[in-house]
Amino acid sequence: MPASTRAAYAMAAYEDPDGYYLLNEIFYCKDGSFTWGYMPPDTFKVLLWFPDTGELVCSESLNRFAFASVFQGTLSDGVLKVVPVRNVLGHILSFLVRLILTLVIEVGLAFLFGYDFWPVLKINLITQIGLNIALALYVHSSGSGGFIFFTIYLMMELFIFLVEWGYYHGRLPETNPEHPGKFRVFLYALLANALSFGAGILLSMIWPLS
Repeated sequence: MPASTRAAYAMAAYEDPDGYYLLNEIFYCKDGSFTWGYMPPDTFKVLLWFPDTGELVCSESLNRFAFASVFQGTLSDGVLKVVPVRNVLGHILSFLVRLILTLVIEVGLAFLFGYDFWPVLKINLITQIGLNIALALYVHSSGSGGFIFFTIYLMMELFIFLVEWGYYHGRLPETNPEHPGKFRVFLYALLANALSFGAGILLSMIWPLS
């Protein structure tokens, strides 16, 4: 009988004292890790089965703290201890990289258009901090993958484009009288947000929001 089948039988027959049961999800973890990437449960236990001995070892009850939650387990003297791992520094660095990348793109483009960079810098500090907080809250509860995330990200970026365009419409011709054209302002706002959105999507593929 294959090891996967024996594991399924053993885990299905396991009687948990707290009433937990197998959700038909069995992962191979020979490399020391496994990932449950689709509809992870909110409350769960980790049950290990060892094919050489047939032994089953179960953890205490655990709570998922975010959609993309990471846990680390240690096995000692037959006791499995699993604890959450929160990468706070990684989230802060991710936020700073995204913010700086957007500022570089939009401020740099402002120079190319001949605009004063201060209005661009000020409004982007507000909109990009707000955008990243909103995205972080969504990713915390629902994850950062798939069509829905992309759609929500796009809708947020469109809203920010409208806000920035409205601000630039009044401020940029006033601070840069040598470039008074309203269409030029619209073109700058559209191009700047399109480039920053594209860069954000590319960065999320390299460094996922989680």
